[in-house]
Amino acid sequence: MAKTSELDYSYRMKRLILCALLIASPILGAQDFAYSPGADPVRDYLEAIEHAESLGGAYATELVDLYHGMGQSLIELGELEGARDAFHRAALVSRANSGPNGLEQTSYLYSIADIEFLAGNPEVAVEALEQIYRIHARHHGEDNPDMLPVLEQISGWYTERLARSDVSVRPSDYENLSYLAERIAYLTEAQYGLGHPQSASNNRTLAQAHYRAIYQVALTRQSPDPELVMNADEFGDRLNPDRTVISHFLAGEVALQRAVESWQENPDATDLQLAEAVAQVGDWNLAFEYYRSAEINYEQAYRILAASADFATLADRYMGQPAPIRFMNTGESFVRDPNPPAVPGSLEISMTVMDNGRLQDVEIIDAPESLSETQSQKILGVLQGALFRPAVVNGEVRTLEDFVWKITPLSSNAAKNASPG
Repeated sequence: MAKTSELDYSYRMKRLILCALLIASPILGAQDFAYSPGADPVRDYLEAIEHAESLGGAYATELVDLYHGMGQSLIELGELEGARDAFHRAALVSRANSGPNGLEQTSYLYSIADIEFLAGNPEVAVEALEQIYRIHARHHGEDNPDMLPVLEQISGWYTERLARSDVSVRPSDYENLSYLAERIAYLTEAQYGLGHPQSASNNRTLAQAHYRAIYQVALTRQSPDPELVMNADEFGDRLNPDRTVISHFLAGEVALQRAVESWQENPDATDLQLAEAVAQVGDWNLAFEYYRSAEINYEQAYRILAASADFATLADRYMGQPAPIRFMNTGESFVRDPNPPAVPGSLEISMTVMDNGRLQDVEIIDAPESLSETQSQKILGVLQGALFRPAVVNGEVRTLEDFVWKITPLSSNAAKNASPG
């Protein structure tokens, strides 16, 4: 890692940013009476709440589900403020009955976070997520693998909400997702061991989260807002733009290297899987213009295959032929098929793949009649800024002219996978 420790942080941040740019309830009755909402569910809930309070007091256990159900009904009516108050009341009654750190309240905290996201109050939503995390951490222990499903649920909830087209994604959101991915990767190793395939997969996912964080800073030209970052106290001065980008770059590379170590420790891993993992470290370095480091990685991947008893004959086809970089590829298998079957309607594109992964002389030489001019131009436009793994010929990275890449136009990932963005 010495290669970055001596660099000027301001210059490195600008370079990394440039590289990055290039390239989302059930209604339960009270115990002593049956309840079913009628034409005006909110009014019915209010009557049921009043009845439950008259029987069991202000903190009757039945009130938890009633307040939660009323909150859901208010959301459907678009009354977000009233829904938020109902969810807060559900959480309050739950705490009164189960204690301040009772796990039962977390489902209502998710509802609070949801409503705050809808209402455009991300700071309050993040506070609710932090509270969910802290409650479970106190119950299980922060470094207990029992926290894994909790972290996966928080991360999944977060990702699902950000996928909504009406939600504005902030650098702090990707900061939070990378934090959650880091905890997931750490606890996965604690539970299953470094040599488990899930450990390799989650370290790769962690690297992808770090790349998205870099890309979002590059896209918005903004640093994460500490008020919107989970566990912001742990980040310190990392929350200024220079430190943010550099920290994510270094951590992303470490995560991919950790994935390589995981495949090495896995007794069931194949040499092809190990070579692909090493090549993805090369993809990372290529994307950020560490060309010599990328060459070393690609040539190492080639040697792994060339020395393999099972895959020696595959070295020239897998690493000797250029291919789109894959470290951000989430839509296909971990290793690509070096001999993809012929598909009717395939598209052939001629190009020169430089030793730095850049493409020149890109030209469609054979296309199905169904491919429109607009589609052709879109594909060529994507490839103008794309990165390919360069060819490794006889163990060394080389520029390859007149390379013909065959893709299926109907595949939405075909050209897009050539770019980590």
